[in-house]
Amino acid sequence: MSAGLGGSYRPNNKVCRYCNRPLTKIDRYGEVLIGCIDCNRWGHPGDKKRTLEMLEEDLKTLRALERQKHPHH
Repeated sequence: MSAGLGGSYRPNNKVCRYCNRPLTKIDRYGEVLIGCIDCNRWGHPGDKKRTLEMLEEDLKTLRALERQKHPHH
């Protein structure tokens, strides 16, 4: 796991406006972000737009964590 990526979970009833996949809330280097692993669009809680992107290595780590938590998705 990359340094700085804490736990992740899916906020209830929150989906990506671009792909309709569930959003994920993460702790990234002490900063809370909500976003879509598939679209790689991230923002802070309460943001109307998700304008941040993560490094590919961080996305790979998150995808692996998601597969462990939700093996049928």
